[in-house]
Amino acid sequence: STSTSTSTSTGSTIRLRHLAIFLTLRDDILAGAFDIAAAAVLAAYHFNNAIADVVPQLANDDDDEQQRSCQIRYTLEFFSTQFEPERIQRLYLGEDELLPLTTNVAANVLQNDLFRRMSSNGLGGGVEPDRPDPTRPAPTGLLGPVFSEQAVILAELAGVDPARSLPLISPLSETYALDNKGRYPTFGRTVPAVGSDAYALVDYLVDNLNCTHFGVLLDLEADFSSAYVTNFRDAASQRGVTATVSTYVGMEFSLAALKQLKASDYRYIYGFIKTPDFVDIMTSALDLGIAGDDYFWLFSEGDLFNNPTTKEPVEYPESIARAVSGSALIESTFGVGLEGDRGWDAMRESWDTILTTPEAQQYFDSKMPEEVRGIQNYADLSNLSSVRISHYAHLMYDAFMALALASCDAEKGTVDGVFETRELVASFLRSDFDGAYGLTRINKKTGSRDYRTVPYTLSNVLVAPSPSGLGLSDQSTAASPKGSSADDDLESAAITFSLTRTHNFVHSHEGSGHQGGIMSTSWVAIDGVPFVYADGTTEPPLFLPPVEVYEIKDYAFITGFVLSSICLLLALGFGTWTAVRRKSKVVRASQPIFLGMLCSGAFVLASTMIPLSLEISDFSEETLAQLCTSVPWLFSTGMVTSLSALISKTLRVYRVTSSSAKHKRITVKPHHVLPPFILLSVANLIVLTTWTIMSPVTYGDIQLDSVDDFGRSITFGSCFDERSDLDVVFLVFVGAINLSAAFAALILAYKTRRVMMEYNESRYIFMTLLSIFQAFVVCVPIVFVVSPTWRYMLWHIMITAIAMSILLPVFIPKILFHRHWLKKEEEKAERKEQRKQRQTQFRQQVEDSAKKDQMPLPDPGSSGEERGESTIVSLNESSSVGGSGLGEGIKLLEPKNMVMGSTGSGVLIGAHLRRGNVSILRPEQAYRVSKDGTKSVLMPVVHEAPNAGTSSDHNRLSFLGYGHKTSYKARKW
Repeated sequence: STSTSTSTSTGSTIRLRHLAIFLTLRDDILAGAFDIAAAAVLAAYHFNNAIADVVPQLANDDDDEQQRSCQIRYTLEFFSTQFEPERIQRLYLGEDELLPLTTNVAANVLQNDLFRRMSSNGLGGGVEPDRPDPTRPAPTGLLGPVFSEQAVILAELAGVDPARSLPLISPLSETYALDNKGRYPTFGRTVPAVGSDAYALVDYLVDNLNCTHFGVLLDLEADFSSAYVTNFRDAASQRGVTATVSTYVGMEFSLAALKQLKASDYRYIYGFIKTPDFVDIMTSALDLGIAGDDYFWLFSEGDLFNNPTTKEPVEYPESIARAVSGSALIESTFGVGLEGDRGWDAMRESWDTILTTPEAQQYFDSKMPEEVRGIQNYADLSNLSSVRISHYAHLMYDAFMALALASCDAEKGTVDGVFETRELVASFLRSDFDGAYGLTRINKKTGSRDYRTVPYTLSNVLVAPSPSGLGLSDQSTAASPKGSSADDDLESAAITFSLTRTHNFVHSHEGSGHQGGIMSTSWVAIDGVPFVYADGTTEPPLFLPPVEVYEIKDYAFITGFVLSSICLLLALGFGTWTAVRRKSKVVRASQPIFLGMLCSGAFVLASTMIPLSLEISDFSEETLAQLCTSVPWLFSTGMVTSLSALISKTLRVYRVTSSSAKHKRITVKPHHVLPPFILLSVANLIVLTTWTIMSPVTYGDIQLDSVDDFGRSITFGSCFDERSDLDVVFLVFVGAINLSAAFAALILAYKTRRVMMEYNESRYIFMTLLSIFQAFVVCVPIVFVVSPTWRYMLWHIMITAIAMSILLPVFIPKILFHRHWLKKEEEKAERKEQRKQRQTQFRQQVEDSAKKDQMPLPDPGSSGEERGESTIVSLNESSSVGGSGLGEGIKLLEPKNMVMGSTGSGVLIGAHLRRGNVSILRPEQAYRVSKDGTKSVLMPVVHEAPNAGTSSDHNRLSFLGYGHKTSYKARKW
């Protein structure tokens, strides 16, 4: 780097340095780039005179010139890139001094003029150094050019040869390719690379809308589209979000790109679309269902809505209104909105104060190249008092200041102020100052302006009101001629879109002056200006489809409904059966209260499945929370009721068997069921009440371990405790109380399983308790590791298994025993009826025989002596029946001659006496008569009597109760 030293009147040494500025000073664009050139002149004036109105870092520590730390001053030289290389050759180099020329004007100037100056000053090789020309100093750096195609060539030439390298700082070249520091090591710029707004857009999506997934639609034929592809992917990676970039080349492939975005299911989409294709693209997006109420589109091309030349709104057919209205436009302010910023306003004030003077105009004109001063209307175009100041002028001001301040930084610690280009470039990369376009900070990796220091804005795109003031629907209706449809008018009606700024991209910065202070950025909403989305509300749509809520499969719901119905119906059925048969021998032997408690407990237990099933219904959350609260209460109540009955029954059996072993007689009554029931109920009531108060069970979405296609946890509506830490504690208490009771009953049932009881109840109770334990052991561990569908089914299966274990082992044998008992009773009644019929027939025969012989029928109620409950009528050898001649009359014997049971008495009718023995005609002829008139048939057994003819001896008759085990005997008949 070269400099010329001179001394001031104060004795300080000033080092003069030179900057070569490349601008397109054209005569075919109104105002051309003259405001940019004037901004460089103003920046040099401020820097050389340490005027800190715009850049505070220029302020001296002391008004004394000797105290100024940087003694560098800059001179300027402008080159226009508008003219042909031949003109440049004649003006700068002369006919005989030309090196090989390229087709780029700026490159020719650099190669054949500026590099030559560096060689002549002993700073470069390849050309013999001439005597230094003070009117053509060697440059310390380069500023410009405006267009990227020129900047690419200059940047490569300026950095390709380390011996002749120069820093090139551009205020406007935005091409993404120049971020390649490997190829363009000395290039830098005070404007961000094109596509850098992708980073700001991602910041807005993430920070303001909490977006984690978005889509990008890019036309690769559009300028700089590849930069957006790269930047969106890089920005998404930095912020930890997912971006699907869908590209297309030409309209014929746009539909496929839109379908790709539709398949992604992303609702936020950025579109980098060329203006001629805008209508077709957005119409196709609306037809595919990826535009409209549930979607949010963002754009960054302001030319889509305002003509860049006339600044008038662009007209579009009304058919795309629903697709575009409610979208957003993000762009740098380009001067709009920086009014009020300190640096922006200070530069405008200095311009009006300094550059509008005749001296400034004269100096400016002297710096313009000769061919530029010769263009038509030069005086009007270069008039600094009337020239339009664009935002590009502010960027040029900052570009000059960045290079000038970097040279001051590079000069520190050097001998005689000499530093190399790489040191100057390193200082430039550390640039951090407040300039005319806000805070200027350079990205050290790319050499471009950090996007975080660019004042981006975000505007709400809405359909502009028509001149008539009608809305969209009103416009289409009003415009529809009679006989035409509104749809036809939508195609022909023209609309425009209005842009309403709603957010500003701002930063906060701590530290400056190459200190690398901490910077934070944010999108700040403008007070009182809401953002209206496509659906007409200020609530942003979801950026993804709603979070998948796991739904119980239909087959599981059907299974649960069937199981719960079966359990409830069985409990009701068995309870009804118990009530109806409560007086039967089988039910009375098993105690109706015991069976009723089992049915009640099983019914309440099965009722637990009702609120479990209703968890997947559409009730309000309050109602669902109440249903959830009822689950532990129903389950516990059902278990307590059932277990109390089982424990009481088992305990009774155990007490009876224990007392019999000790030869004691005890009576166990039904009310002994109550103590276990009361004890278990109170224990469960205390735990459940405390649980409900301290950690109430409520309803809400629970995140499952599985995720959807977007990495979000799938939720499932279910019951849960507000305090999960207490959930386990209370579950352990409830389980310990009930399982301990069940285990105790299981032990008692096991000890009495072989006790011979009527209907074998001990064995069935043991089976019931064992089945309950098996249901818990098998289902509970699995229910916490399976999917919600299987969890739902397992809960129902477990409750069903417990309810069935309570009901089936007890009631099925009871019903079978009852049916067997009924069958025996029916058979007994049938036999009794048959006997009655035969007895009636036999009596009729006796009556007929008595009438025939005119002999009175023995009357058991009047003949003989009544003692006890009945009278015994007997026949001896002297008796005769039917006038056979074998005996006379009937003799009655007293009951004391009979050996009989306490209730037994009999009447012997129709016996025939024979010599030597007595025979009975039929078994039905001997029967027992009680006072109530009932008769029981006796089976006679005949014994021979050898002396039957004597009156002192009697025939011996033995009577065996028919159907009874008691033997009745008549002695000495």
